[in-house]
Amino acid sequence: MTDNGHILLHRDVPFGRIEFEHHTTGAREYRAYHLRDLDGRRRRMVSVTSFLGILHKQALLRWYEETGMRNAIAAERAGTLADIGLDQVVDYLRKNEMGAEHAAKIAAHRGTSVHAALETYFRDGTVPNPARYPPDARPYIRHAVRWLLDAERRGLEVEDVERLVAHPGYDYAGRMDLRARLGGLPYVIDWKTNRHGRVWDEQHLQPIAYAVADEKCGAEPVHGCLIVAIGPNGYEEMRSCAEPADFQAILDVYRRLGKLRNAVKAERDRLEAVAA
Repeated sequence: MTDNGHILLHRDVPFGRIEFEHHTTGAREYRAYHLRDLDGRRRRMVSVTSFLGILHKQALLRWYEETGMRNAIAAERAGTLADIGLDQVVDYLRKNEMGAEHAAKIAAHRGTSVHAALETYFRDGTVPNPARYPPDARPYIRHAVRWLLDAERRGLEVEDVERLVAHPGYDYAGRMDLRARLGGLPYVIDWKTNRHGRVWDEQHLQPIAYAVADEKCGAEPVHGCLIVAIGPNGYEEMRSCAEPADFQAILDVYRRLGKLRNAVKAERDRLEAVAA
């Protein structure tokens, strides 16, 4: 449901109602999950992507480095940096949308397009047509369709798409990409996009967190969790090797870091007050 530019979704569960809100104001994007308890009390839930965001992502760092170097060299060879001082190069590249941050936004939009294409297919049966997408997204869409065809040959039966889940004990929430059956067995399936079409280690945690929360919401326990990484040259499907204790440990570290940041801020404020 959309209300004044806000995307509002909810799901009623045995322990209350999960609510998701998403809206953009200028350049700022707001996304939030809340749980409204049976007594009406409403509390903020940390999203799965937020607490997993503290993980070190070596592949992402290398991609940032490669993108920055590649674009800087391209700009130098084109002669556009001839009159730019070395200390101003980074600002120039960012201003002209040649930095890694801009490339990351493009990659995020491409990933959103692939997710939206798959979601649309599962909701109304519209088969993704690569020709309807920007050229850089078309190879990804083609391999997403390849995965769909393979999954359907294995008896894919969709149960839900973009399902809201939450865990009242651990205070986290999120939206799983797909809940479906393969060969008659229930799975949580998580889609990823990257230029390698490869499942990275840290991506094994997210679907497990969704599956644990979904079971807490009353769903049937899953047989397993699958990650599907879609790239321009192919895809990789892998069963998650993570356990619930793995993501729970990350969530605990995320909250401990939050407490540490608050303590550091309080100490800095105290020191500044003493110095004044």
